[in-house]
Amino acid sequence: MEITRREAIKLGVAAGVLGGVSGVLLKAAAESPETKSEGALSVVSVPSICGMCMAQCAIWVDVVNGKPVRIRPNTNAPTSAIGICARGVSGTFNTWLNPDAIKKPMAARHWWTGLRARSAGRRLSVSWPRAAADTTTWWKSTGTLP
Repeated sequence: MEITRREAIKLGVAAGVLGGVSGVLLKAAAESPETKSEGALSVVSVPSICGMCMAQCAIWVDVVNGKPVRIRPNTNAPTSAIGICARGVSGTFNTWLNPDAIKKPMAARHWWTGLRARSAGRRLSVSWPRAAADTTTWWKSTGTLP
């Protein structure tokens, strides 16, 4: 079987087009914000914008069972076409998964015990209604309402 130069070019172009189209389709399927169920896990990729620096790169946040687990670049956007910086990648661990992050309202201990001396590092977690009530009481006592 003899293949002419013209047929070889046609086959090469067809293979290139087929490879390019399948790559684009695979990429679109991998980055779609649809929910994928894996057994009991619910995995969602949510499009977002990174706020760790001034560039405001487009990102995908991978969420598993309601908790963010990974940040990856949205390569369809011009700001993050080649990737995102280390700040953006570490944003998950610095903001969402940090064990020292304050997740509830905190009150200084002297508010509860009546002590005037401020104790550094001695804070108690309080409920949201209690924090709102204490803040409202303080604003009323100082006479400066926002």
